[in-house]
Amino acid sequence: MAMQDDIMDLSRLNDSEREILRLLAQGHTAKSVADLTGRSVGSVNERLRDARRKTGVSSSRALSRAFVAQENRDDLIDIDPTEGPASDLPEAVGPSRSALFRGVAMTIVAAIALSAGAYLLQNAPSAPKAPVEESYSSPAKDDPLLAGSFFGPMPSDRYVMLRKEKRDAPWADETEKALVASYAVLLQKYGVRQPVRALCGKMTCEVAMKLNLSDDKTTRLTRDLQGQDLSDALAKIGLTFSTGTFGGPGKGYIHSAYLLRISAISAAPAPTGQAPESP
Repeated sequence: MAMQDDIMDLSRLNDSEREILRLLAQGHTAKSVADLTGRSVGSVNERLRDARRKTGVSSSRALSRAFVAQENRDDLIDIDPTEGPASDLPEAVGPSRSALFRGVAMTIVAAIALSAGAYLLQNAPSAPKAPVEESYSSPAKDDPLLAGSFFGPMPSDRYVMLRKEKRDAPWADETEKALVASYAVLLQKYGVRQPVRALCGKMTCEVAMKLNLSDDKTTRLTRDLQGQDLSDALAKIGLTFSTGTFGGPGKGYIHSAYLLRISAISAAPAPTGQAPESP
């Protein structure tokens, strides 16, 4: 049965449960949430169980997505409580003559001011136009792993696209495990044992990591992350590389990779009017 987040009562959730649900909705596991919040994995799971009990939702990931969706919706419709309602009652009596006179006078003054302003604008020298610079706001600005790492539209688009996809749970669960294992093999060469974060939807997957390595190691790791060995390992689990980021702000090394499901690409229909390629 589909979960109706619009009627779910989230008021009983405490601050700790809300924090954990936000991180879970971003793709974290109980282990990475524990590392980020300084709690044990058991403590994180206990708070997730309490949150499920309070809301009656059986899945922690489903609850986290519903929680974030409802929280975002509440932000959009929030109304300033200090702003009083405007009165819609007509005046009991008509305006006085003095009020009418003031209104006419103000209208005349405003017309004169507008005419003068238009004249000055027409005769004023035009100011040089500043060059237009394209800027892209990062949708991952609050993501603990990827904040500050997106420098263009493509990774940002993939980040948003993945989180809008309807999750293919059986495929996504298995593929996430395979991705973590594949990247673990690569990272062992650099003495890195912390797991990467893997998140899959229906046809898109994301891998994200944040490391502290020497300049020499980051150079070699960047080359390996784009190398044939990793591409072959990804192809074995049915994925192909789409786009990614390497580096990031400060001294930390941030990497994200966006991968596409090969079977979904192969099954996509050819554009109208275009003949299929010959084998």
